[in-house]
Amino acid sequence: FSSNPAFGVAKGPVSSVAIQVPIITWAADGTTVAANDGGMISTTSKLAVALGGAATSIVLQDDFEKQVTDYISGKSPFLRGTLGMINLAAEGLTEKDPGLEPVVFCQLSWSTGADGFVGRNVRKVNELKGKTIVVQKNGPHIDLVRTLLQSAGLKSGEVTIKYVRDIMDIGEGGGVNDPAGAMRRDPSVAGAACIYPDIMALTRDGKVGDGTQGSVIGARPILTTKAASRVIADVYAVRSDWFESNSGKVVKMREVLLAEQERFQKELKKPSAAFRSECRPLAKIFLGDEKLVEDYLAWAGSDSQLAG
Repeated sequence: FSSNPAFGVAKGPVSSVAIQVPIITWAADGTTVAANDGGMISTTSKLAVALGGAATSIVLQDDFEKQVTDYISGKSPFLRGTLGMINLAAEGLTEKDPGLEPVVFCQLSWSTGADGFVGRNVRKVNELKGKTIVVQKNGPHIDLVRTLLQSAGLKSGEVTIKYVRDIMDIGEGGGVNDPAGAMRRDPSVAGAACIYPDIMALTRDGKVGDGTQGSVIGARPILTTKAASRVIADVYAVRSDWFESNSGKVVKMREVLLAEQERFQKELKKPSAAFRSECRPLAKIFLGDEKLVEDYLAWAGSDSQLAG
């Protein structure tokens, strides 16, 4: 990853008046949006106040390479990814400039079922030998797929891995550049690493796909993080140079995010009408349709564990 073109960007200073905070397509990131008064930009939210009153912009950024570019250039002092994604970029960032070393300061969640692997006409991982699977490039399933293949005794080269740009299609990409879309369109794809909404769609509600309602014939969940609940940790990291001069802001941001996680944990046990209403725009952001609020609540409440 250190040879990626993203590392060719010149290092720049972080703005003191406008700060960009990345999120990814993951239910727990709804707590970050909530901390910003439920919107994508604010100067008065709890999150903005924690960051010194700077105009705080929330940006949905599943393209980790773009995150790295913004991080290096100073557009954002933060990276949002899994611990595996942060580790993937850390060596190249530190080699470019020690001030770019990412410091992990807050965990959002553990995946406890909301990530997994869907197989087409296969029941066991070792049946993938000689076949093709799809994974998002530089995405959150790097560690999951590595663990999955290693546990099945499959060596590098015994499975062909096809990389796609997006983690999920929410109606803008036509279902071409995400794992679920690739599985639907390419019959040679025997498996795909997906997040909760796509696992459910491909397998007809977690069973076996029959080709209807967006499912794929013969598709079934092979493994989810219910059985590997400490493989995927979702975190925030900050540039070490910015952290050194703004440690108080980072500590306050962490406190705000953890407090919001604790509030969500309580609400998710028995969601009130007010909380359901609050989550409607989150369903729009992360699932593409605010009417899918019950799906968002299931995703946030039962298939991922908030760290707060």
